[in-house]
Amino acid sequence: MKEVISEALNCVESLVSGRGSKEEILQRFRTRARSIPVNLYTHGLAYVLTIIAARSSRDAIEKGLTGMKCVDIIKDVEGIFRDTEEKSYGIYGAIITYLLKKAEIIKSSTFKDLVNEVLSNYVADLRAREVFEWLKRFTEAYIPGE
Repeated sequence: MKEVISEALNCVESLVSGRGSKEEILQRFRTRARSIPVNLYTHGLAYVLTIIAARSSRDAIEKGLTGMKCVDIIKDVEGIFRDTEEKSYGIYGAIITYLLKKAEIIKSSTFKDLVNEVLSNYVADLRAREVFEWLKRFTEAYIPGE
């Protein structure tokens, strides 16, 4: 898990470093990082990933499953959307799936397979909590609230 925690920090630093990210996107990403873990605890990982995809796109979620570096994932997802809200959900979703895959919590390469994989995997829900929490804390540390 040490490697995944370090990578979560790298992802947040890449996002904040200004590679095309505007302040509004950062603030909305921060909101995602703070609010979405609650849904993980109450509804489970499959629900959370589906909500993120519904508010962005499955394509954004799948970017995180490709194995690219986080900085490249962010750049690709930023290019998919014009709307800031969709962009913030897409970046968050891509980063979280990237980290979940890096932690070997998930193995899927498509959104459909991902949902089916985690639907009945309670262990994935439990293990994912730590990843979501680390991403949340690094986001809070690097992106000040308004």
